[in-house]
Amino acid sequence: MTEYNELLTLCGFEPDEIQRQRHRIETTFQRLNLGADDMDRAVLRLRTYFDLELMGVRKAIGVWLKELIDLVMARDEGKKIIYYGYPPFQYTGLVIKKASEAVGDFYVACPEVILCETLGQIFGKLNPLLEAGETGGLPPGHAMCSLLQIKDGALSLGYIPAPDLSISTSYFCDMGPKADELMQYKHGGYPVEFFDSCMDSPWGEWPAYDPQLVYYLGGQLDQLFSSLQDRFGFVIDETVWAASRKLAGPLYAATNRLNKSLVANPLPLGPVEAQLIVNYPSACTGIAMKEGAEAIEIMAEELEKRVETGAGVLPKDAPRVLIGFPSFVDPALNRLIQDAGLAVPAHSLLLGPPR
Repeated sequence: MTEYNELLTLCGFEPDEIQRQRHRIETTFQRLNLGADDMDRAVLRLRTYFDLELMGVRKAIGVWLKELIDLVMARDEGKKIIYYGYPPFQYTGLVIKKASEAVGDFYVACPEVILCETLGQIFGKLNPLLEAGETGGLPPGHAMCSLLQIKDGALSLGYIPAPDLSISTSYFCDMGPKADELMQYKHGGYPVEFFDSCMDSPWGEWPAYDPQLVYYLGGQLDQLFSSLQDRFGFVIDETVWAASRKLAGPLYAATNRLNKSLVANPLPLGPVEAQLIVNYPSACTGIAMKEGAEAIEIMAEELEKRVETGAGVLPKDAPRVLIGFPSFVDPALNRLIQDAGLAVPAHSLLLGPPR
């Protein structure tokens, strides 16, 4: 099954790394029904949409593939598995991951985002997951979240393992807990922690807020952490919070360095490539913390060289727009924005510093 060698090499894998990981790679691709034609299609998509001249971009894509392999192989490799929904509270996944290291080997992540970044962005093969989710209780045309359809479809098709615990939050969307209850029923009755809160406030209230919302949110966090301690035996305290921030530190430091190039005119980075790093801290607690930071550092250095030479992805003085959140499903959508002549210097976590 060496047809994947070109793809992985293109994504910054070293030859000895491919050899060491061959069993994990092949098991993952077989479980996801990815064959030779899919590898060719992935290579074509990457060459069509992504700026592969940047080694940082290639390695950033490779990090997502490694996260995919870790996700698919988590149960085979004896890990306890905790999933959380998207978007999570800042650091919560990392805090859980860091605390769990004291008692065992845990896999902690948001699986639907990893699947979007890989089966969506790289392979263009999310349809089987969406169709499985739609026929399994989350029908099309009923305002069902496609992320939840993807998660349910992946569980139904056996692409990803059922978790030992799923953390479901209504902070951003009340659909998550409803769908998680359905998936709990369908996929073996695994336990679900329902994390409730309310982000909404009456129009015009900001910057004032109701302190009770904050107290309620804190109470829900305390309840979640207490349940995790009872269920798995690990403790989340201030020491763990500090350690988790330190774990994420290199990733955010690298991102801050990259951000400094986003004020340049012409802009040295397009929205397709910038999107790759937005979801590392949101969806991942594993290899992205280290290798993702390294990829961003490489990209930041490459962008600094572009700024020095005046090189950009669009002509100087191209109209600049803000995207609240870019697509992480299909690079064609983000490429369309760039091809229309619009420069995107900032979105979500990528916010350039003041001039």
